[in-house]
Amino acid sequence: MLLEYTLLMKSNNSVPELVYTFIEQALRAGGSAALRCVAAASPPPRVTWLLDGQPIEQFLPHHRYRVSEETTPLGDVASLLNVSVTAVDGGRYTCRAHNALGAVEHSARLNVYGPPAVRALGPVRVVAGENVTIHCPYSGYPIRSIEVHSIG
Repeated sequence: MLLEYTLLMKSNNSVPELVYTFIEQALRAGGSAALRCVAAASPPPRVTWLLDGQPIEQFLPHHRYRVSEETTPLGDVASLLNVSVTAVDGGRYTCRAHNALGAVEHSARLNVYGPPAVRALGPVRVVAGENVTIHCPYSGYPIRSIEVHSIG
């Protein structure tokens, strides 16, 4: 007698999914912005914040940024970034939710009325003959245009 078995394993683990995100907004300096992301996953995701691709932690010493996090009744992770807005706080903010199974992120600009300024952009390595996209981290609003010039 030959018996065959099929083993079906189910896992409750899942990659993060953003169930609530923030939108682009324009504010005046002196105001405040609250950027909120809610992520669902199992195991619960870790939420990190970026400003123009850089971890928000490097800006935290300025005490204008505050991150708070809570778990909702459904088990989702809600992260809130509060910004006391100055002209240099404009930029592309990213909420990134990640766990061992994967990651998901959402970005939107926070525009702050004021003169244009460009954040330092480190060296960029590219392969000759290949296309490249370079994001220019800037603040100020409104901005009519941005020009990029290569040196060397």
